[in-house]
Amino acid sequence: MGNEGPAARRVQWFTLAKLRLDGFAGYQAGETEGFVETQEFVADGAALKVNADCSRGQLRVEVFEVEGDRVLPAHMFKNTPIGGFTKSDCQPVRGDVFQQPVEWSGKAWSDLKGKRVRLCFHLQNATLFSFWTKLDDQIVGIQRVFP
Repeated sequence: MGNEGPAARRVQWFTLAKLRLDGFAGYQAGETEGFVETQEFVADGAALKVNADCSRGQLRVEVFEVEGDRVLPAHMFKNTPIGGFTKSDCQPVRGDVFQQPVEWSGKAWSDLKGKRVRLCFHLQNATLFSFWTKLDDQIVGIQRVFP
């Protein structure tokens, strides 16, 4: 026998995060473009924002709609690029940015509200530290104890 069945077809990987002196970890790509893909989530919020250092390069984001029955394993979902939210539609993010909205030509993040999506961040000479779509007081699982 051997490696047969769905488990044998799963793609697996690991990530090593090295903390910088300032304590932040990020995904970094050099001169050769790299990419980081997210797990699926339901799009919400008014904007997709990033913290990134693109001072020597750029970052672009592509959005895929996730289609498939929730009872299926994740690797069997169909990921379809959403028109207007492709890499070529994305305005390049440049500079050392904090809370920078990602923008696409003629489209807004809020157009995706309620869709199951995955993101693909394309990086060249850039580091992605974080991304989010909601205000800090609306993030699921975080509650404000004091006003």
